[in-house]
Amino acid sequence: MIRLSRILIVDNDPPSRARMKIVLAAYDYVFDEASDGIEGFQKVFSFYPDLILLDTHMPRMDGLKMCKLLQKNKRTSHIPIIMLTAHGNNDETVKCLEMGANDSISKPFEQHDFLARVKRQLEIKKKLDRLMNEKEDLTLIQEMIHALYEKKPMYDLLYDLAQNISEIINVERCSIVRVRENKLTGVVEASSDDPKIRDFKIDLKKYPEIIEVTRNKKVLIIQDIEKADIMAPVL
Repeated sequence: MIRLSRILIVDNDPPSRARMKIVLAAYDYVFDEASDGIEGFQKVFSFYPDLILLDTHMPRMDGLKMCKLLQKNKRTSHIPIIMLTAHGNNDETVKCLEMGANDSISKPFEQHDFLARVKRQLEIKKKLDRLMNEKEDLTLIQEMIHALYEKKPMYDLLYDLAQNISEIINVERCSIVRVRENKLTGVVEASSDDPKIRDFKIDLKKYPEIIEVTRNKKVLIIQDIEKADIMAPVL
């Protein structure tokens, strides 16, 4: 499943926000909006944008202050920011870059220039995300190698692996399931939330998602269990 890029537009001018969405509409981005820096800062933690389009002049909290707060926070400092500045104000552009913005563009913007800058920052973000994922994968492999050298029992090793995976992909529980040849029964060999779980037999009729993965040999991502057709038989 392809994840669409998410763009947060923070601008107190509704027509300006509308124009940006119209210009970007052809690229199937997912949007959220905010009318000032305080609202925008809060939405960053609920919307998790891949890019922030941030106006400099806004009520309550301006764009420069919001940019500074985002750069100071480890959870948000990696998100690229394009600042929207007043036309011809070079001093403002310099301030934006000094605050940590990745790029700036003056309003009213030229459409092709705006599109090119947005696409460039999103491509950079994708490359950085891939590098971070590769780094996490390498860390997991290193931990597995260390565990093997420590000669841990196999069940302890599987439990450590389940815990590491659950932390990396940020889920409450990760289980390692062995599917028997008859494809009717599974065995939970380890679960991240309980080190005592091992050799726990499960009826695969109650887990259609596992059956689907063993059949297609492909990654399966279910965004909403209650709405997913594949889960209907067991809900």
